[in-house]
Amino acid sequence: MAERRFELRGYVEFGAADVLRSELLTLVNETNDDLVLDGARLEFIDSYGIAVIAQIRRLLAVHDRRLRIVNLSSPRRRPFELLGLGDFLDDDTPEPA
Repeated sequence: MAERRFELRGYVEFGAADVLRSELLTLVNETNDDLVLDGARLEFIDSYGIAVIAQIRRLLAVHDRRLRIVNLSSPRRRPFELLGLGDFLDDDTPEPA
């Protein structure tokens, strides 16, 4: 199946979570592709942002589609791992130098 890439950028927190949800839902509804979230330009994500990503992942799974997150630095990976969501993260995400 094809993949569609979406760039996570800046601060994804309480105030930005609804915008992220809307953007991702539009993308999910307009394509039949798997979704790859690129976190290279992500500066911060809180539990609201992570909840949106988990919601989108569940929606995709219902339609037998995948969500992966790539290019997250260690500090951005940590909240996912602490919440037991490390399987969201792609194994080929580079480690910091």
